[in-house]
Amino acid sequence: MAKTDRLALIKLALLAACADSDGDGNGQAQLRRAAESLSAAAGENLALTLRDILLRRVALETLAAPLARPELKHLAYQVAVCICNADGAHNDLEHAFLERLRVALALDVRSARSFEREADAITGVPLQPDPSRAPLASAHPVDDALVERMIEEYAELTAALAARAEPLPLLATLPLEMKLIYRVGKVYGEEPDRGQIHALLRQIDCDPVAHYVAAGGGLILAGAWDRPRVHDAAAVEQVSRGSYARTRALGRVARTVYGEGRHELAELHERYAAAEAGAHPAYAARAGTIAARARQLMHNDLLTLVKQ
Repeated sequence: MAKTDRLALIKLALLAACADSDGDGNGQAQLRRAAESLSAAAGENLALTLRDILLRRVALETLAAPLARPELKHLAYQVAVCICNADGAHNDLEHAFLERLRVALALDVRSARSFEREADAITGVPLQPDPSRAPLASAHPVDDALVERMIEEYAELTAALAARAEPLPLLATLPLEMKLIYRVGKVYGEEPDRGQIHALLRQIDCDPVAHYVAAGGGLILAGAWDRPRVHDAAAVEQVSRGSYARTRALGRVARTVYGEGRHELAELHERYAAAEAGAHPAYAARAGTIAARARQLMHNDLLTLVKQ
């Protein structure tokens, strides 16, 4: 993939992230930081590109025009769908954006809708896998070691999915993080809904859309989504490590909120930062297991994994 192709994909990703005009200022600030983090590798100031997108100075058709090869057009559309679904199944504004993009890329309706349905299914999985199951909170006192093992299991799973370096597995890490937060809350007698979980993510600057742009953009610039792949293995590991650290830290913050009843914003930020930093040595100890698990994961497993 040429550098111009990778830049076009990144810019379309930023455009997709702004397709929902309901995005709040905090989410836009996190998206700007994601753009800034990608700028050095991209060789271009992507924060300025994002500013132009927000000011509606950039046309979708202009950004899509450089992508000539069919495989790049399909990849661009898949990345856009995943970004529109990162915070839940895409809404009407995002659907209109995706249809414009499909037309601009001259993609077949059937294949485009098929991929959208896959993404919708992954992000639309209920937080409670089995509503008839007895609540986890029915057994007290809470086994903190069991909660920690659950957090670790989710962190390893999202790291393995991120290591697949493919658009849909990377998307699957986001609903899994929401399910982890829900399950931690459930253990402590709470049952947070999607709105409450999204609010918590915004509070601690963990916007899922910005996260997907940063992680997916890093994979694009590293060549992980080229066909054939010529990627930088270290860059892929960095994304996997980041997913592990993020998920583990989110689990720890959820335990702080629902287990300790602490909601002070400064403390949540502090707990998240400490947990994220502390996760990196733990990832190194589990890197071999995570890599093996990534190799074993199949595309058809994604929905089953998110439902579990």
